[in-house]
Amino acid sequence: GIKQENLTGHALMTWIQGWLNVQFTELVPEQNADELTLHLLVLTQGIAVVAHTFMDQSIVHQEVARIHVWLDELVLG
Repeated sequence: GIKQENLTGHALMTWIQGWLNVQFTELVPEQNADELTLHLLVLTQGIAVVAHTFMDQSIVHQEVARIHVWLDELVLG
């Protein structure tokens, strides 16, 4: 795991990216896992920035619901 004292922005994003990649590798062909990992990471970070900028948590809930639909379609077809 990540130790608190070593938790830089780069280290955290790298850890999240690696974790997501493992999850996607179990769901889709490996060549698609890298692309999907980056896509989801960019989506979630963009959502966080926009919600914070507008100080509106409902943006997070709305967009996470859309991500759930996307992931369900990806997994279930």
